[in-house]
Amino acid sequence: MIKLKGRYIVLFTSFILSFSLLYSSISYSQKLATIDSLLKLLDKTKDSSKVAILRQLSWEYRSIDTSKAISFGKASLNEAIRLNLKYEQTDIMGRLGVYKRNQGNYSKAMDYYFKSLEIAQKNNFLKFEALGYNNIGDIYNRLGIYDQALDYVHKALNISTKLNDKYNLSYIYHMFGLIYMNSSNTDSALISFRKSLYYQKGLKLRTGIASSYQYIGMIHFKKANYDSSHIYYNRALEIFNQMNDRVGIANVYKCIGEYYNQRGNYKSALEYFTKSMQLIKVFGGIPQVNRDAAEGLKYTYTKLGDFEKALYYHEFATKIKDSISNNIYIQKITRLTENFKFDIKAKEHEIIQKQKEEILNERIRYQRNQLNFFIIVSVLMVVLVGIIIFFYRDKNLAYKALNLKKDEVTELNNGLIIANIEIKVQKKEIENQRDILQKQSDDLTQLNFTKDKLFSIIAHDLRVPFNSIIGFSDYIKANFHQLSLEEIKEMNGLINQTGITTLRILENLLNWAKTQINQVTIYKENVNISTAINEIIKDFYPQANNKKIKLIYETTSTLNVYIDRNMVNTILRNLISNSIKYTKLGGEIFIMASQKDDYVEICIQDNGVGMSTEIKTNLFTSNVNPSTIGTLNEKGTGLGLAICNEFVKKLDGKIWVESEVDKGSTFKFTLPLAFKETLVLQ
Repeated sequence: MIKLKGRYIVLFTSFILSFSLLYSSISYSQKLATIDSLLKLLDKTKDSSKVAILRQLSWEYRSIDTSKAISFGKASLNEAIRLNLKYEQTDIMGRLGVYKRNQGNYSKAMDYYFKSLEIAQKNNFLKFEALGYNNIGDIYNRLGIYDQALDYVHKALNISTKLNDKYNLSYIYHMFGLIYMNSSNTDSALISFRKSLYYQKGLKLRTGIASSYQYIGMIHFKKANYDSSHIYYNRALEIFNQMNDRVGIANVYKCIGEYYNQRGNYKSALEYFTKSMQLIKVFGGIPQVNRDAAEGLKYTYTKLGDFEKALYYHEFATKIKDSISNNIYIQKITRLTENFKFDIKAKEHEIIQKQKEEILNERIRYQRNQLNFFIIVSVLMVVLVGIIIFFYRDKNLAYKALNLKKDEVTELNNGLIIANIEIKVQKKEIENQRDILQKQSDDLTQLNFTKDKLFSIIAHDLRVPFNSIIGFSDYIKANFHQLSLEEIKEMNGLINQTGITTLRILENLLNWAKTQINQVTIYKENVNISTAINEIIKDFYPQANNKKIKLIYETTSTLNVYIDRNMVNTILRNLISNSIKYTKLGGEIFIMASQKDDYVEICIQDNGVGMSTEIKTNLFTSNVNPSTIGTLNEKGTGLGLAICNEFVKKLDGKIWVESEVDKGSTFKFTLPLAFKETLVLQ
């Protein structure tokens, strides 16, 4: 059965290859026709139009002839610099970085990326700033520096999310997939590639779609889902052939070769590895793919018993590995990064220095006016002294007195300048100390509030139920032989209910304390909300039955949300418990879930005692509200709704209440929908 299935896969692959090769020849001809048209237009245009044509020629050649792509890219960049076109300079430098990256020249690629990023930041080109961060993350990923790679890609994600730039988001999620795949986090990698595929399909980006198919196939290969990986490889190969993307074709051939090695079909593996290396040789070299293909051929020839060729390809792969010196790249990247940071700091220092110089010049002008005044006074004094000297003929004493006055004026002037500077420095230090003390005071106030609330709950709300449990258990212990089975069963039920209530109080206490010191960890995943609600409702049947309350769950369809399961369970427990607490005997509680645009709205509706407008207004403030007694004198801590409010915010949702006195209350909150593409593929 397995052999038969393998034959069908081979036949399907052959059909795809034949069709793709036929289509690729047409697509390749169309691409050459486009290049010819651009070359004819080149001599007829000038200035910004010429920059655009050179840039497009560069991009068209990227998957045909890398050297020509770089040549046209540099020509376009020179024109853009000559015309001072900053936007075009940013774009072209990023593209040149891509070409150098494809050649394996990571240091030069990084050089272009940082120059592009610097221009983008200076001119507020946010789209290119995000693209630059993503490209830099790609280089760190290729060098195995995954922490720094994730830092840069997260910067790109923040900018593109604010811009709602779906084009950049498609490549950013693709980069997340590559980083997670290389760091062996296959589950996160698969989710990221599927998010990327979702955006790329919406934008009809054929290169991106093909690349996503290839890497999804590689993830399935790592998970040992070999037939699934083969299907995705063929999808990618079909699109790459249609576009005549030789880089993509060489990559997929290498992957298919690895698949046939795993399946033991060494003849087919040999064919695909050879095709991959031939394409790389014609194209001008992709060192990583060339190395991997050589490693695959070494394995194939070893299995075929041709050890001479296996040794040849082992040495060939080793030679390529030696040529890719990660240490050199890392040193270059570190140097470029530090230079970039230094340039930014230098420019900031230059701006600050200019501001200081302006302030100093203003002071100098003020001091110069003072000095002119003193000079005038001094001149008058000199004239007066001269007259005195003239009359009394005591020239030597007059000159000495004049020099002494001039020294005193100069010393006084210098003292004023120094005193003024010292006063400003001291003022700045005092302001900084005041801000620090104010922050410490605010933090201490919040910590004291949290501490007082914790001690209050521990001293009263936890102590009372524990005393009840101890009292019931002591009574049963002392009167065990006198009590009937029904009486013991009843008391055991009360102990159980008190224990459950106490556990929920303790859970709320711990959750609230975590929110107050910002130590809540969020782990989001796709969850079927109906399953989650049903699981929570089951826990409340005993408590509802005690008050003869019906719990009714209604939903219109299967809804999936992207949430932290533990947080949502806590929210549901608190809201349902709250409704049971304030609903009278024989009442009804309805739980409903429905889709509203791109989120799910969940309602918990009761026909209980309701609440006033004043209580509703202060219900979801950051402070803990005092709890009121339930319909059967149930007590609470006042923490539940505060925790619900904090958790809903952290899950990017909203929470509110609709209520009237004696007519019941309806609590509503929203949760984000799961990614549609992720759900379909799963």
